[in-house]
Amino acid sequence: MLNQDVLIKILSYLPQYDKVNSSLVCKEWYDFNKYIFHNQCIKVYSSMLNTTLFKNWFQKHKCLIHDTDDTNYIDEIPDYTYNYIVFVNTGYIDKFVSCSNLKVLKSSFFFFFYVSESIGIFPNLEYLELSFNQLVDVPKSIEKLSTLKVLWIDNNNFTHVPDSVLQLSNLQDLNIQNNQLIELPTSIDNLSSLQYIDLDNNLISSLPKSITHLTHLQSLYLKRNRLTHLPDSIGQLSQLKTLSLGDNYLESLPESIGKLTLLHDLFLENNQLSSLPESVGNLTSLQKLWLSCNQLSSLPESIGNLTQLQKLCVNDNHLSTLPFTIGQLKNLTFLDLEYNRLASLQICIGQLPKLKILLLNDNQLTVVPTCIQQFLQLKELDLGRNRITSLPKWMGHLIKLQHLYLYNNRLTSIPKSIAQLSDLIILELSNNRLSSIPKSIRQMTKLEALKLDGNPLKLDGNSIELEN
Repeated sequence: MLNQDVLIKILSYLPQYDKVNSSLVCKEWYDFNKYIFHNQCIKVYSSMLNTTLFKNWFQKHKCLIHDTDDTNYIDEIPDYTYNYIVFVNTGYIDKFVSCSNLKVLKSSFFFFFYVSESIGIFPNLEYLELSFNQLVDVPKSIEKLSTLKVLWIDNNNFTHVPDSVLQLSNLQDLNIQNNQLIELPTSIDNLSSLQYIDLDNNLISSLPKSITHLTHLQSLYLKRNRLTHLPDSIGQLSQLKTLSLGDNYLESLPESIGKLTLLHDLFLENNQLSSLPESVGNLTSLQKLWLSCNQLSSLPESIGNLTQLQKLCVNDNHLSTLPFTIGQLKNLTFLDLEYNRLASLQICIGQLPKLKILLLNDNQLTVVPTCIQQFLQLKELDLGRNRITSLPKWMGHLIKLQHLYLYNNRLTSIPKSIAQLSDLIILELSNNRLSSIPKSIRQMTKLEALKLDGNPLKLDGNSIELEN
């Protein structure tokens, strides 16, 4: 049986599921053949290393996660425990030369300027993290890491993708965000096994056509770059599930984008798009579509084909109408239309049976659209900063509503039926023309916030006058 103090120390660092399935009274707990996640750090103490059963536990788990900031005992740690090493300064890499089975190596937040050529001594390395340093290049020896599947070199000072990285033909995950990349090399397609690449926060203005040869790619992140267009062949990335292109300078999308039929998430916010191609309607697997902060004056009719869509964000555009077909989005739960030019909503939109959040603030509505009464699953409704003068009695039918925002309108009264919203938590009525509120509002027992500032309310003593 392990010394109880040692046992408690180990348990304190285990993932939650190991804690639950382990017990101080169960001497077999350390026999569970589970891997500890590489982001769960275990601090190794010299006193532990001399415990035979402690060593046996690591042998059974076939992994050790330890923090080598304190290098005083680094030579005491037996080689067999090396599978995962977390937070090791590359200056000590030579000390691990005999660790041929090393699988994961993290060396982040040390702010060093170079990596030793010794990095290539680990023939079985699968995960290498060199994030948050000051690197401008990596050693040529990295190309020897033929088993490497994950490479994170984000938050450094790279201006180009290192040549040695481009030789890693088995690489599946490359994170190089937050650098100073100006372009991608045409040889990017050497990374033929790549499934995930994060290029966010760089200075890339165009993509080479060769990037569309990465036929295994499932996730492509290019947010906050300087892209003005996409290659016409973008549709060749047939396995793509996530495409993030927000905060660029895109003015249009190629028709071929409609060939990305496995796409789940498409992020196009903060660009300069004035229209979408009809082919976007072919993205029938799409679940999230972010189009906020563009220059869209309309949406294509084909958007109604996106029947798997759950979240649609089109705020901060120039929309004055919506296509009739939007009512076909039967799985939509979130619809953001704020900061547009909508004066009304077509009745067809009332076909959205799962809608839970509808944001219509900062438009040009003068009445509450009738179609909203059909959204019986609605939990949040924002109609703030419009020109609405009255509320319909049917508002009380939205019995699942929890948040109702009606600030900055022209309301002169509130219907008594508002009290039927028994689940309402927040009612925002500030900056209207209300002189009183209905007495029935006292029945709303779950109401936590009632905002009435900016109204010409009559006072009865120190209390707001309530209508009968």
